[in-house]
Amino acid sequence: MNLNQKLSDKVTFVGTMNYVHTDGIRPVIGYDGNSVTQKFFQWGQRQLDYDILKDYKNEDGSQRTWNRSAYNDATPKYSDNPYWTAYDNNPTDTRNRVYGSASFNYQITEAFGVKLSAYGDTYNFKNTEKISIGSQSQSMYTERAYDFKEYNYEFVANYNKDITDYFNLKALAGINQRDYQLDYRKNETTGGLTLPGIFNINNGKGPLDQDTYTDFKKVNSVFASLNLGLANQVFIDLTARNDWSSTLPDDNNSYFYPSASLAWVFSEIIPDTSWFNYGKLRANWAEVGNDADPYKVISTLTLDTPFNGEGRVTVPNTLLNAELKNETTRTWELGAELSFLKNRVNLDVTYYNNSTIDQIIPVDLSYGTGYGAQWINAGEMTNKGIEVQIGLKPIKTENFSWEIDVNYAKNENELVSLREGLESINLTSAPFQVQLLATVGQPYGTIMGSDFIYDDAGNKVIDAGTGMYAATQDLVPLGSVQPDYTAGIRNSLNYKNIDLTFLVEMSKGGQYFSTSHMWGMYSGMLEETAANNIREDGIVLNGVTGTITYDDNGNYTVTDTAENTTNISGQDYGNMHYGGFGTPDAQNVFDSDFFKLRELALGYTFKNDFLKIFDSARISVFGRNMFTWGLDYDGIDPETVSTGSGNIQGLEGGLQPSTRSYGMNLKLSF
Repeated sequence: MNLNQKLSDKVTFVGTMNYVHTDGIRPVIGYDGNSVTQKFFQWGQRQLDYDILKDYKNEDGSQRTWNRSAYNDATPKYSDNPYWTAYDNNPTDTRNRVYGSASFNYQITEAFGVKLSAYGDTYNFKNTEKISIGSQSQSMYTERAYDFKEYNYEFVANYNKDITDYFNLKALAGINQRDYQLDYRKNETTGGLTLPGIFNINNGKGPLDQDTYTDFKKVNSVFASLNLGLANQVFIDLTARNDWSSTLPDDNNSYFYPSASLAWVFSEIIPDTSWFNYGKLRANWAEVGNDADPYKVISTLTLDTPFNGEGRVTVPNTLLNAELKNETTRTWELGAELSFLKNRVNLDVTYYNNSTIDQIIPVDLSYGTGYGAQWINAGEMTNKGIEVQIGLKPIKTENFSWEIDVNYAKNENELVSLREGLESINLTSAPFQVQLLATVGQPYGTIMGSDFIYDDAGNKVIDAGTGMYAATQDLVPLGSVQPDYTAGIRNSLNYKNIDLTFLVEMSKGGQYFSTSHMWGMYSGMLEETAANNIREDGIVLNGVTGTITYDDNGNYTVTDTAENTTNISGQDYGNMHYGGFGTPDAQNVFDSDFFKLRELALGYTFKNDFLKIFDSARISVFGRNMFTWGLDYDGIDPETVSTGSGNIQGLEGGLQPSTRSYGMNLKLSF
């Protein structure tokens, strides 16, 4: 809902209000017993007939399973029927969001005005998790509720005037207050559920497992900007802002960050030509400050679950830091915009250099200190890169046009330094061994695991005793999750009232580690474990045998090499993909390259004389994520990897297959 009302010649009111309601039934993903995809790709059963499994309930409502724990115990062993998991153990969520704004604008003079505004964003989010009675795991029910509120109150004074025909001045100054609050509540049953099919907190056998917390944050700000325009060709923009945040120490909660930019439209001084139409050069420099999350400064005791009717408090696992200060990102940027041949060739090029210092991160501590980690300001990270956009209009006639938009982006990321004594930070871990690290001198997000051992000729070395690949003793870098570059090309074609658009995107470089491949090979779920009659004939791995020796620094030497002739069984071949056998984790690391037909859309715009009651009418159909090719491993879409590992790129834990989507749009204007 939008309201724009002129209250007088000088006062205007603008208000907006939006309401969004969503309900969802979401699949469990990742390395989790309730993840259907984990069973499909990692620990499932190839011999099962899934059409038969659809009839997943007995007449009494209990689970019909193929893998009873015993003849007299119908509890599933290891895995539930996937249809039971999908329909009876599914998480749900509901969200109600209301957001909007209200502003009074008082134009005191033609050049000077003030604006008083309030912005609000609130939502209530509830989600549930359940494990039904009769599942492989103990039955349970969980309810969580999040109540979020954020309000901004702002007063701005602005001035805009053409001082002369060649000089324009815009100035702005204001104050802002941001109030943030998040309330969280969780109730979970313990000891299992009493009655089947009843998902209620009061249906638990044991005492409730409860958790609650409230986050508050208040940020007060003052800000100003100055924009100068000279002869409609030189533009200077200056900004400044100072924030005071409640999440930083009282004596160090203020941080200032300015910016400056210069743009020159040099085509204004070039005589008109048929081949060159527009040119602009720009340069920007800026600082951006960022505060901490709530409650990272003062260490307090944590309220714990009561025991035997008595309340308890504990020391938290993470040590807080009363000397925290804000993070700062400094960036500079150079760019150019050029247009040629009556705007039929357009080029936009940008080079940027960002440096973030004093990052607020948790670092590991020895538990001998009583804490597992501490929040500190540490390190510097840089991002340098180039972005290029090219727009072409090869054909433009009265009835037909063809436009091409090409984009290219390359980013080089590096962790430059950490606090003294720190060389790396563990970002996350895959099951059992592989880690994702931020290491000084390397890109942010380096996959660490055991690698193949190679002889001087580059051959992989095989353990003569087992016939399997030998692995390095230590964890070593296996690749970075950062791509070398990304690119895309969009084609837009219009013929009279018909328009067709298709977008192809690609990514080159970067690696990921796949838990699904590791366990899928180990368990025999993947096609490779049965291809080429390997289960009947076995396999002789490509490589050489040899003697491996290590020096005091952990460096290896391979001698006495010979061609490998050991035949191993198909089962051993699958098993060796699990690093627990002393074999390389690198077997499960793949390149993240891909090409995608990201979007395909076909539309038709009706002429005004066809539907006269409308100012305009258009109908279109579209498809997204249509096709993917160029994969290093055909079974995994690299873009799903971050989802499978808790939104951290590079470690796939239990992927959710990517999906195509189709839709239709109808747009009518009165």
